[in-house]
Amino acid sequence: MPQTTHQVVIEQSEKNGIFIYGLVGTGDIRQSLTIPPDADLPVISGSFMKNRKHLHPATLHYVERLIMIRSISSPTKPYSYSPVSNEVLTIAKVMSLQNVSPRRLSPWKRHFALAFLAVFLFSACNDEEPGLVYESQINRWQSISERHGLSSNYVNTIFEDSKGNIWVGTDWGLSVLSGKEFVNYSVADGLLDNNVFAISEDKDGRIWAGTDRGINILVDDRWLYFGFFYGVPVYGLVNLKKDIGMLVGTGGFGVYRYNYDDEEFGLYSYVEGCNGCNSINSIFQAKDETVWIGSFAGARKIRGTFITQFDETDGLSGRIATTIAEDSWGNIWVGTFEGKTISKISGNTITQVTFNNGANRNFIFGILEDNKGNLWVGTVDNGLFHYDGAIMKAVEDGPTEKTITAMMKDSHGNLWIGTSEAGIALYITNPH
Repeated sequence: MPQTTHQVVIEQSEKNGIFIYGLVGTGDIRQSLTIPPDADLPVISGSFMKNRKHLHPATLHYVERLIMIRSISSPTKPYSYSPVSNEVLTIAKVMSLQNVSPRRLSPWKRHFALAFLAVFLFSACNDEEPGLVYESQINRWQSISERHGLSSNYVNTIFEDSKGNIWVGTDWGLSVLSGKEFVNYSVADGLLDNNVFAISEDKDGRIWAGTDRGINILVDDRWLYFGFFYGVPVYGLVNLKKDIGMLVGTGGFGVYRYNYDDEEFGLYSYVEGCNGCNSINSIFQAKDETVWIGSFAGARKIRGTFITQFDETDGLSGRIATTIAEDSWGNIWVGTFEGKTISKISGNTITQVTFNNGANRNFIFGILEDNKGNLWVGTVDNGLFHYDGAIMKAVEDGPTEKTITAMMKDSHGNLWIGTSEAGIALYITNPH
């Protein structure tokens, strides 16, 4: 059997425009998409969404950066694409592109590895009644998807604000559930980009949204944006305890802090000469106010002026830290892209918890603790897992979609699990 390969092939002709398709194995075309000539990014994104059933979720999620990276140096049309005829881009080739400076290349690098290495999978949506919370649905799963008003079934992030509203960032806009109905926002309503990866609330109750092209902030029901981050991908937003500011994690430029007092952005964490360190996947603040940063170069703990770095040499399960969470005992849990296990950090000691699925790799996209002290872990392709302190086992009766992309526990203890194709799987533990 030939060795499996993962590539994105791009071809261009004056007649057909740009043609993108994925290859698995030898000559096995699994995905295809035709884009009109000279199309800019919004048009391309729209074409992706219209054809998303033909595209693997990981490709749909990340291939936009492929289009951006080749033309980022063009100030006139920064989001247009000018490919070389019949070009084949592999991971190695993308990483070594010479027509883009490393400083500008770094915001997009991290996504290519995920796009090309992610397994190709297909799944069906969960056919349940509309996604409202009913008392009869205690301790069971229900589905919330596009047919219930969600802007897209590909969920990037989920957030609950101080009023109990549920905000959902997707690859096709931002949805907010207030009561029983969704209200949706997109670029037509002022968002900088429809890909929303991070959501938070500031000390004044304003909602921030991190997108592929910067930060939006909802002020008097209008989406404004910060010029400071215009065009910069934002993947993490954390409102710091004691209302001292908002942390902003970027794709390639490190972490910044917005100071509420002087209303200015300042650099919070940046490592010179380490692109992976500055490509941020997640930001988390623990109960003791320590800040944890997950990046393409491991996990970083920041407390005041003291910084501790954790990577594979320290026992971390993988090089790329994708998500970070804390349990009720103060232990820090780190999920990675490459590892077979999940890492538990107590103080500065790392131990591993093994999954019971026997997989060679568990790409972890989310971790949370429920009100009973059990841990829930979401993976790409391998589904949702439950850890009771003894065994990390698959949740057989959980979401039908096996790629978990976001996780959130609301103020009532209910679990919101975002997926790549089936919207949200909601586990009701406390109806309200």
